[in-house]
Amino acid sequence: MEASFEQADIVDDVDKAKICNEVQIVFHVMASIRFDEVLDDAIAMNVTSARRLYALANAMAELRSIVHVSTFYSNCDRTHIEERIYDDVPFGGLEHIQLMLKQLDPQEKERVAQLVLGQMPNSYVFSKKCAEAMIGRDFQRLPIGIFRPPIVISSYREPVPGWVDCFHGASGLTVPVVLGKTMWYYGNPDIKPFVMPVDYTVAGMIAAACDIYRRQQIILPVEKPVPVYNYTFEKNVVAYRDWVALVCSGLTNPIDRWLGRIKCRISPWRIFPKILLWLMMLQAWVADEILAWFGKRRSNVRALSQITSLANAVEYFRCHMWTMDNGNVKHMISLLSNDDAQRLDMDGDRIDWRDYYKSYVKGIALELMRKARSRQLQRQSKKA
Repeated sequence: MEASFEQADIVDDVDKAKICNEVQIVFHVMASIRFDEVLDDAIAMNVTSARRLYALANAMAELRSIVHVSTFYSNCDRTHIEERIYDDVPFGGLEHIQLMLKQLDPQEKERVAQLVLGQMPNSYVFSKKCAEAMIGRDFQRLPIGIFRPPIVISSYREPVPGWVDCFHGASGLTVPVVLGKTMWYYGNPDIKPFVMPVDYTVAGMIAAACDIYRRQQIILPVEKPVPVYNYTFEKNVVAYRDWVALVCSGLTNPIDRWLGRIKCRISPWRIFPKILLWLMMLQAWVADEILAWFGKRRSNVRALSQITSLANAVEYFRCHMWTMDNGNVKHMISLLSNDDAQRLDMDGDRIDWRDYYKSYVKGIALELMRKARSRQLQRQSKKA
């Protein structure tokens, strides 16, 4: 039996008994992914809830494996990231930080949070780092491993090519391309980001669960290091300048494919995206005023503000590049049988990105249509 749930303290006695007697594999994928989350709220969601779950896992009699899904960027203040836990949380550790934040008012928390984060870009990656350190210190005896995926994007093949159900990160930034809008983002066009399709990521998580169990059978010492899996690949990563061209290659109209490379760009000069944003915001405001005159709902400024907020939130990752080790992942892939390797397609070095992006735009367009239809039905139900 597998389990994936959020809060260990909301499980009633009957469910708790069943979980403790039957669960064999736990995938911990719950997290607050808001980059602008208040620091103590991010810690509560991404660290405290994980601690409660793993405390409950101590009582799981049939437990074989726990996969804690973190992020490759949990230690993005380093330029080279190894497959190990970095227990260098500042200010004397997480407990001291929580105690300090507990005694401050909201304005003081905001000022202190900047000092606590240091070179970390946001509360999300910092809280993920704290969760990893907590696991290595308090739950080393459990059959647990840390799985670090990079930026997760639309599916390659499963359940269908291009499948996506949300517009966080890279997927959200390509929405203007699909809609034929103009949007320039500040960043280094030569940087090669680590991205991975969601179906490959899930396959990697499943393989990691098996590898964690295998390690438990062959490693004898009680105090053993927690295995870490940097699920990233360097062989055929694509630079941002080429990424824009690949996304546009999925557009059906040849003119749109050509214009898309001009309308969507990663600019190394901050001033040009800013000027363009000011002009687009003015245009959106005028369009909203015209809609208001005709009794229509204003939406242009709100939509532009949302895409701008997302672009600002991930700007750090468009301006920095990392190197990494992925020996554990490579070894895990090498141990798969031929049948398992066919079922669990997870080797990122073998992805044909030109083939992948043929379905990328189509998947985003379908999700946009689904969301638009859902909003329309909601408005109709309210009127009824």
